[in-house]
Amino acid sequence: MQRGHGRVAITPILATIILIAVTLVAGIAIAAFVFNLFGIFGNPPQISYNSAITLKISSGTLATPGAIAATCAASSTPGQSLEFTNIGTGTGTIRSVTISSNAGGGPVPVTGVECTLIAGATKYITFTAVGPGTAFAGDTFSGFATLTGGQSISFANTFN
Repeated sequence: MQRGHGRVAITPILATIILIAVTLVAGIAIAAFVFNLFGIFGNPPQISYNSAITLKISSGTLATPGAIAATCAASSTPGQSLEFTNIGTGTGTIRSVTISSNAGGGPVPVTGVECTLIAGATKYITFTAVGPGTAFAGDTFSGFATLTGGQSISFANTFN
């Protein structure tokens, strides 16, 4: 009786090479996961809003509706900035901000915002152009900042 009739098998040398290659790929994948070699499994950012900072009313503005523009910086303009801090170990980027107030109108997107916060950083979104509505000290505002990845940070406070 003839074994392997008409069949051709791989040689032991080729089988050994394939086995070593599969082992190396598996070892690299496990090491990458355990030691986070490619940064895929890093800690996410933990960005929060500092509610101790209030927005100051100047000439009855910063109320919605209207066009509102802002910038992102490491320093603030007193009374015109929202403060955000990243207490996580990963970097996060605020892609957009929407704000509304009880002075009238619905939510208004804030233009010009792209704010990257590295771990431990504090940044300020400072309003540079404000809506035409009228708000008064004691009126409230609220909104949310949207991060890369779709996470949302809510904020609310009063004008002073």
